[in-house]
Amino acid sequence: MSIRFSVLMVVGPGDAGQFSIAMDRMAKATWEVDKGCVQYEVFRSEKAPERFLLLEEWADEESLEAHKNTPHMLELRKSMTLLIEGPIRV
Repeated sequence: MSIRFSVLMVVGPGDAGQFSIAMDRMAKATWEVDKGCVQYEVFRSEKAPERFLLLEEWADEESLEAHKNTPHMLELRKSMTLLIEGPIRV
């Protein structure tokens, strides 16, 4: 059975452009490298451009766990802590 979830992230004022670039890189790397990735899509709100929605689907728990430790995920975590404002909602 696959694992599906969504992640809502809000970045600080003026950080949306930088965060969007980081998320686009992350999505590209995930599709190219991570086995078991079924869906990895990033959406940015038109009405509130500082709000992002990530939709993920993984073939299994093993694939998701492997993704969490990839170089591209570890790099994104560093930049996320500087740009994210408030809690990340899963």
